[in-house]
Amino acid sequence: MKNTFKLILFSILLSWKPLYSQSGSDIIFCLDNSGSISDVAFNQMTVSTMKLMEQVLKCNRDNRVSVVHYGTDYPGMTPSVPRIYIESNFTNDLATAQTFSRRLGNGDHFHDAVSLIGAALDHYPHADIVSPQKTLDTRRPRPLVIVLFSDAERANGSLSNGSYLVNFNPPNGLHEDNAFAAFTKFKMDRNAKFIVVHVNTDQTYKEAAANIASRGGSYTGAIEQYNDDPDQNQLPRFYLNKTNFTLTNTEITELSGAICKMNTGSLEFTYQTRSCKEVTSFPLHVNGNYTIPMGASIVNFEISLLDIATSALYPTSATLNFPNPNEFEFIINQSDLTNPPSGQYKFIIEMVYSFAGNNEGIHAENSLSYLPYDFMYCQENLQIDNLPVSIPTKIKIKPTDKDYRIDLNADPNNTKSMLKEKIQQKNIQVSPNPSNGVFVVSLDKVRSGSVQVNDINGKIVFEKSFSNEKEVAVNIHSLPSNTYIVKVSSGNEIFTQKVIKR
Repeated sequence: MKNTFKLILFSILLSWKPLYSQSGSDIIFCLDNSGSISDVAFNQMTVSTMKLMEQVLKCNRDNRVSVVHYGTDYPGMTPSVPRIYIESNFTNDLATAQTFSRRLGNGDHFHDAVSLIGAALDHYPHADIVSPQKTLDTRRPRPLVIVLFSDAERANGSLSNGSYLVNFNPPNGLHEDNAFAAFTKFKMDRNAKFIVVHVNTDQTYKEAAANIASRGGSYTGAIEQYNDDPDQNQLPRFYLNKTNFTLTNTEITELSGAICKMNTGSLEFTYQTRSCKEVTSFPLHVNGNYTIPMGASIVNFEISLLDIATSALYPTSATLNFPNPNEFEFIINQSDLTNPPSGQYKFIIEMVYSFAGNNEGIHAENSLSYLPYDFMYCQENLQIDNLPVSIPTKIKIKPTDKDYRIDLNADPNNTKSMLKEKIQQKNIQVSPNPSNGVFVVSLDKVRSGSVQVNDINGKIVFEKSFSNEKEVAVNIHSLPSNTYIVKVSSGNEIFTQKVIKR
C-alpha cells in the first residue's frame, strides 16, 4: 500500500507543468474595435484573451499583461483618427487584467496603433491615447509581446473608416519598407514579438499580416516580403488565420507556451534513428534550431549520448557549426565518442547561455524519433584499440603473428579504471532521467550517507541524509531546466550521476 501511494504521488508530481525560472515578459493584448467587428466577434476576442491571460500569468508569476483597444472613434471626440484605449498598466493580477470592455469604434489602423503604444511605452501622453491610463511601464530588458486580434485589410479606405494593417500615410505599395516601419522599429528597438490572430480570407491581406507576425509558431505559408524585415523574411511565423476569433484549447496551449518561453532560450533538433548496421557510416549529422534572449551570449553547446539502460551520460567532442542564423549542426565522427559501451542511446543536446548576469541552461531531445532510442551502438562498432568495457578472454592469433600479440594485462586506454567507475555508478540509479525535477535516487548497497544535488556552477541546490533506505526522493522542480550532478556520499565512497531537468 505504501509503495502504491508513493507511485501515485510520484505520477502526480510528474504531471505538473514546470515554471519558467527566468524573468517574465510584458504582454499587450491589442483588440480591434473597428466597425467590422461585431459584438459577437468582440465577445470571441474577449473569451480568447481571458484564457490566454490565465495561462501566461500561471506559467510565470513575473509575466505582466495589459489590454489595449484600437479604432478611430471615441465618444465626444472628433475627428475620426487612429486612437488607442489602454485598460490598465501592466499587471499580473488576473482580476484586474480581465476587467475590460469595448471602448472604440469605426476605423482600423493597426500600424498607427502600434506607434501610439510606443508613445505610451516612452511615457509620451499622446492626445490620441484617449484612456485615463496614458502610459505603460515596461522594463526594457524584458521581451515585449503584442498579441493582435484583427480582421484588418492590408490597406484600403480612408483615414476615418479605412482598414490598414500597414502605414496609412503615405500610401504604400507591396513590399515597401515604409509600409512596415512601425513593426520594424518595435522588433529592432524594443525586443518585441508579434503574434497575430487574423480573421480574413484575402491572400494579400493574409501575407501582410503574416509578416507582421514574428518568426516562430507553425505558419509556413506565403508572407509579404520587404527588405528591412528583422526576421529576414523567414518562416515559420506566429500567425493564425481563422474564420472567427475563438481560439481552440490546442491553440491556447501552443500560444501561451510560446509566450511563456519568450524570455527563455529554446532548443530543438531532429535525427533519424539508426540501428547498429547503419551507425557504421560515420560521420553522423544532427541538425536543429535554437534561440536565446536578446542580449544573451552562448557559453556552452554540446551533444552527449544518454545510455538508456544506466542513465549515464557520455559527452562527445563533435564539431559544432552554425550554418544559418539560429541553426546549428553537430558532425559526429567515431573518434568523437568517449568510449560508450554497446547499447541503446538517446542524443542529448545542452546549451548554456549567459543572460542578465546569470548562466541559464536548457537541453533538448530528438523531436523526430518514434523509438525509445536515437542511436544504437553495438559491439561490432567498437575498435580493438578503443575497447570501453568488454575485453575478450581469448584471441586466436596465428603463429606467424607472435610479434603482434596483445597484452591484455596492459591498460593503455585506462580500461580498468573505466570499468571500476562504471561498477561504482551502478550503485546508484536516477529515475526518471531526464525528468521535470522530481526523481528518485535508488541506492544499491549503499545504506547510509547523504544525497546532494549540485548545479553546473557547483552550488548545492538539494541535500538530504539517509539511513537504511533503498531510495531517496528528490524534488528540484522549481529550479531552471539544466544538467545537475547527483552526488551520493557514504563513508569514504562518493558516487555521482548526471541528471537532466527539463
